[in-house]
Amino acid sequence: MKSSEFGKDFLPNAAAGTLVETVKVVCKYANQMIELSKNMKRNYETLKSEAEKLQARRCDYQSAERESCSYNLWLDNVEEILKKVESLKMRYQNERKLPLMKFSVMHRAGFSDQLLKAYEEVHKLVEEVPFNARLLN
Repeated sequence: MKSSEFGKDFLPNAAAGTLVETVKVVCKYANQMIELSKNMKRNYETLKSEAEKLQARRCDYQSAERESCSYNLWLDNVEEILKKVESLKMRYQNERKLPLMKFSVMHRAGFSDQLLKAYEEVHKLVEEVPFNARLLN
């Protein structure tokens, strides 16, 4: 086979392989976005529940009235994430009222992803025990 013939066969085959891989990646991404979109309400409810746990933990620790630097830092983080959760709750209430056409899969998936990330932050704080809280046990 001549080198010019090799190029004629190789390039279209390589391009076809690249196209197939690209289509697979795009399909995988689209499926992830659709799943996030479908799970938005569940993600919201999970975040809301975990935030309630965090608020209860904050209340327990505050009633002990034993403050330390680690506790104050933890409490600042709690206050910050709870503000974020409240903002997400209001946004959820407003956006779920939108007609489906205005609330696209991509938009919904992006918002659902924000809910998941906020849940992870809240869960981390629920699991984290400030130094002085360990003294309560």
